[in-house]
Amino acid sequence: DIDYTQISEELYLLQQFEEFNDGTICEDEGLKYVAGYVTFKFRNKYPSLGTCTAMSTNTEDDWISYVSRGRLITPSASLLNLANVMNVEFEKFHGAGTLQKGPWIFKTVTEKVLKRMMEKDIPSEVVSCLVRTRTYIRMRILNKNTSAESSKLKTNKKLSIFTNKKVYKF
Repeated sequence: DIDYTQISEELYLLQQFEEFNDGTICEDEGLKYVAGYVTFKFRNKYPSLGTCTAMSTNTEDDWISYVSRGRLITPSASLLNLANVMNVEFEKFHGAGTLQKGPWIFKTVTEKVLKRMMEKDIPSEVVSCLVRTRTYIRMRILNKNTSAESSKLKTNKKLSIFTNKKVYKF
């Protein structure tokens, strides 16, 4: 006799495993790390934004706890929710893998995040710092990618000069 409920549960778990994406976990942990940085920056002015991992009673197995050795700051739940809202608004405004080039980028994204904020207990200067930090991270990634592409083009150009053959981009 076959138990069909177990088979359907196994199929559901298999489907969940196939849809599992390591990239989202890394993005979430990175966002938590950035929120912890912002918490650290405002730790004296707004101590309710987070706790030091050495004092935290959090038993989660997350990246910050693993890397911390008790010295990093875990952001509060409200700041983490705000960071997720900020990330969604940031992606909507800039798009995937790009940055808008118009004026007042920080101010515009900050205002959008403040409008969507559920809890109003986080000051706007903290939101602004979160947006600014996220923008600088995106800019650094874009510059790194541009530099790598430029280096590849230079290498291909040198090869074409020495070999008298056209080297195509890969």
